Amino acid sequence: GGARLLSLAEERGLIVQVHYHDEAHLLEAHDILKACQAPIVIDHCGRPVLDRGINQAGFQALLELGRSHNAIIKLSALFRCSRQGWPYLDTDRYVEKLIDAFSVERCIW
Repeated sequence: GGARLLSLAEERGLIVQVHYHDEAHLLEAHDILKACQAPIVIDHCGRPVLDRGINQAGFQALLELGRSHNAIIKLSALFRCSRQGWPYLDTDRYVEKLIDAFSVERCIW
């Protein structure tokens, strides 16, 4: 399963990119990702569902991963979660939380 694939990535010095469409997917994989020692890149701001708020379980799990791991977050594709369109102001507080959790050094575009 997923743990074995991540183990192979670690052994080979690979970077693991993670892209999911629903917080349930992150919640299912959270413990495996947290244990992984390979660098992990989370795509598209983790695709938070803005209607569920900052405290939604998947977003909180993502913030925990950012605080406790060598994970990197891509601050990209805000159009995927914004309900307002350009300039995606409704995503600002989510992006701020991501920057706080991952640190500026582990945020990429």
